[in-house]
Amino acid sequence: MNHFQRFEKPSRTVAIAEGVLATLIWASSFVFVKIGLDYMGPLTIAGLRYFLASLLLLPFVIRRENTKRPWTSSIWLRLFLIGFSAYAIGNGAMFWGLKYLPATTASIMMSFSPLLILFAATLWLKEIPT
Repeated sequence: MNHFQRFEKPSRTVAIAEGVLATLIWASSFVFVKIGLDYMGPLTIAGLRYFLASLLLLPFVIRRENTKRPWTSSIWLRLFLIGFSAYAIGNGAMFWGLKYLPATTASIMMSFSPLLILFAATLWLKEIPT
């Protein structure tokens, strides 16, 4: 049996609900971080947020490790580098900025990041958007 045959195709309603849930979590994070800054530092909030998320995802990783092809040390190094640069440094800096900016301003600024990534991919990877 193929790995993907075990799962049914999710319905359109489930897909929309997942999209709405992800949007609500993302949008509310600016507000909740802004509130949390009254009680903790920005890097502490970033660290706690992603440490708790990693604990929630750990069972899936452990389950994945029981498959035929375990993750190599190269993959673990990449995951560490992505986690450190994107989550610890990137979101830590964003949370630090929330100390001085309103949550709506930070949210609007973050909404421009896909355009910056598109611009960087065009220059660095020589990918022409279509």
